[in-house]
Amino acid sequence: MMESASTFLLGRLGSYRLKHLLGTGATSQVYLAEHIFLKRAAAIKILTCDFAEWPDFDLEIFENTAVGAARLNHPNIVTLYDIDEERARPFLVMEYVDGQSLHALLRKKGRLSPTQALSILCDVARALRHAHAEGIVHCDIKPGNILIDRKGNAKVTDFGLSRALNQAERGSLDGMVAGTPAYISPEQVLARRPDQRSDLYSLGATLFEMLTGEAPFRGSSDSALFDLHLTETRGMILNRLPAEAGPLRQVVGRLLARYPKDRYQTAGELLADLRFLFGRAKVVVRPPPDIHAHLIRIGERRSRPRPGGSRS
Repeated sequence: MMESASTFLLGRLGSYRLKHLLGTGATSQVYLAEHIFLKRAAAIKILTCDFAEWPDFDLEIFENTAVGAARLNHPNIVTLYDIDEERARPFLVMEYVDGQSLHALLRKKGRLSPTQALSILCDVARALRHAHAEGIVHCDIKPGNILIDRKGNAKVTDFGLSRALNQAERGSLDGMVAGTPAYISPEQVLARRPDQRSDLYSLGATLFEMLTGEAPFRGSSDSALFDLHLTETRGMILNRLPAEAGPLRQVVGRLLARYPKDRYQTAGELLADLRFLFGRAKVVVRPPPDIHAHLIRIGERRSRPRPGGSRS
């Protein structure tokens, strides 16, 4: 029988001292911690569930997934430092992001301006481009797994790990690959293997929520949500976007295409389209570096005198 979380989740844990609780979920608690010798801040996620009650949870698969996630080194991905176990409870040591989740931000603000939504979208797309190049699919992109630091930069957390925890917590529905019902892709609902386009679909649902303050699919149960992913038309979804969404409307539509072949095929393709849209729509934002360079090139072309004549 495992000890309850409250009996030992205080004070020292391995080489870290737990300072205070940052958040609690169905399967874990996250603490702000400090390395005892290096004095480095970290976030420690401790799995607080009794895995004996979860026959679908495979600790070895979870640990192997963590090893893969630890390879990811990117400014828009929360770094995984270590995985360990104490008193039969696995825990993850991760980079501490001083800020809040996108979920918390949306609860406070209701919805974001297109400018802020675009900035976060670009950051998450870069994170996915890097992870997908390493062969890692997140499988649970949603506002709760996107952290926003105090400078407004977005970082994606729990690469591959949420999938294992969600499936253990919720079990499977007719063999379904587990995910969060409001953001899961249609192919996951149909128990098909998710790929990078599945992450892009979930990113589309997240973008919709950033622009409207609510998820694109609203159902009274998980099953109702799954049905909506398979039946609701893009037109019905896009009609709920505010007018100020502008060119992001077509981005949402393509990300939320029901069939993977109709979506952006890669995060790199999405970023290329965003670069084009930023220039065409003349959106004034604090753009990510690659978009900023694109806008500079556009400005240089427009300001360059034509041969044999003046600028027009």
